Amino acid sequence: MQSADNEQFNQKLGQLLDRVDGLKTNTLILKAVSDSNGDGKIDAAYFPNRQLKMQQDMLNRVVWQSRTRIANRVYAELPISLETEQNVDLAMLTADLVKNNSSIEGLMLDTGSMLDCAIGQQKWTPNCEAQVNRVFKIKERTKEQAKYYANISNNYQTALKVNLEQTQFSDYYFGFAFLYPLFMAWLWIAGGIWFYLKREYRENDVPQPSEHACSILIPCFNEEDQVRETIKYAMQTQYPDFEVIAINDGSSDKTAEILDELQQTYSRLRVVHLAENQGKAYALKAGAMVSQHEYLICIDGDALLHPHAVLWMMHHLTRFPRVGAVTGNPRIINRSSILGKIQVGEFSSIIGLIKRSQRTYGRIFTVSGVLVGF
Repeated sequence: MQSADNEQFNQKLGQLLDRVDGLKTNTLILKAVSDSNGDGKIDAAYFPNRQLKMQQDMLNRVVWQSRTRIANRVYAELPISLETEQNVDLAMLTADLVKNNSSIEGLMLDTGSMLDCAIGQQKWTPNCEAQVNRVFKIKERTKEQAKYYANISNNYQTALKVNLEQTQFSDYYFGFAFLYPLFMAWLWIAGGIWFYLKREYRENDVPQPSEHACSILIPCFNEEDQVRETIKYAMQTQYPDFEVIAINDGSSDKTAEILDELQQTYSRLRVVHLAENQGKAYALKAGAMVSQHEYLICIDGDALLHPHAVLWMMHHLTRFPRVGAVTGNPRIINRSSILGKIQVGEFSSIIGLIKRSQRTYGRIFTVSGVLVGF
């Protein structure tokens, strides 16, 4: 924006502020000094001062216009290398800056590479500790000088700008957080496709039933609205020899009465009542204790069992001697609600894809709590 023509300068400033306003920012940091001849050393400032030549007295106008036209807080930035490498008294320079720019909110001191030795290190060397102490002493001196001229209504602040580009710590963890999900997503996709081609593509529609019997365990806690439907679907299981054990886990509604009523209707249904709520794990344990069969199929109290689900799970449990558990593949019936749509994505990815991939790679880490066979 530097220009000897005041009208041209105002035009450039207006264009810049319009662009900044479009970004919806609330804070600007303006570099208050520059390297005018490109030799790598700071030799000019944009405000009147006693140590550097003044390139153009423009900082004060930019600060004022930024505050009044686009309501941005404005900080000035000075490199701390002015004092550590060029022997410029940074405290005196700050005093000149704040004296001629009373609307400024604060000062940002660019520490450059002086704090690189301290970031991410548990133990500092004596030289590193000396550098850190020097930075903070400079910061305190500049803050002390600025307070005499700063507008007390602005809550003037002094901050340090720290360079994190040299630290491997942040780069490593950012790369891990960004790349790990992408890598695992492709791994699950590849495993799921392989599982489908190898185990499902040419699989028969329905396997032959096993000669082993099984027990279907259904823990219920305050399921009066759903338990009739759950028991109905369980009773429609297409498997030759099974029993259904419903465990009333100390329900406070009419679940117990409904289960006793259903027991009179279905001969395969057995009901266990717990005096108080013990939780799903305890309810399943109680059901397993009264089960007549070695194989257990466990479902939630609000789950609707597919007629062939037990047939398939028993097929895998009895066909392969090393199999200890078979996880089910829950499907969401009500997909109209937001929760239903979220659960569709959750079950499709976690159960439909990831579990298939884990089976391809040799081990399933966890089983579904909605439907599982042991």
